[in-house]
Amino acid sequence: PWRCPDRTTLHPARPSPADPLPPGPEPPEPCPVRRLLQMGLALAVAALALLYALWGVDFARLRALLADADYRVLAPFVGFMALFFLFTGLRWNLILRSLGRYSLAQSGPAMMIGFAGNNVLPAHLGEFVRAIVFGRQFGVPASAVFVTLVVERLLDVLAILVFYFAAVLWIDPFPETIRLGAEAAAGVMAVASVAIV
Repeated sequence: PWRCPDRTTLHPARPSPADPLPPGPEPPEPCPVRRLLQMGLALAVAALALLYALWGVDFARLRALLADADYRVLAPFVGFMALFFLFTGLRWNLILRSLGRYSLAQSGPAMMIGFAGNNVLPAHLGEFVRAIVFGRQFGVPASAVFVTLVVERLLDVLAILVFYFAAVLWIDPFPETIRLGAEAAAGVMAVASVAIV
């Protein structure tokens, strides 16, 4: 009774450019025992992370800071964050079109797990977590999902470079260190784009 039933992994067929994109496969039904174990492990990791974050915190000073905080900015902040995650999810769905057609409800959980991982893991290792979670959920190779995340990061760098070149027109003289950093980022982006293509 404690064994989980075997699950057949579904791989969506890669469509040709002329064919319509197939819908993404539905995730298999989770095993109850495995789900409980995963929830227990997640709660344990969350508790340890919270303990680590609060270790050595001066709670008296924390209460004073919270009492003096201006909570009027909280609602706009939450609204902007919701819009950020919404548009990030829609953008990722467009990039995922090469693997299948997925809804925001399907791709959103893996994306949020990846963002959560970035908050507790170094060097943006949450992106690997996102690729693994999405790949296991929908039977897609994690390496293929990770390529979509590389494309996503390249688009982020492109947006930063657009803001940089717009700032160049308005700031004179422009700081040399920022100029060198932007040129280095542009070079890395060019090399990565060629490698992906």
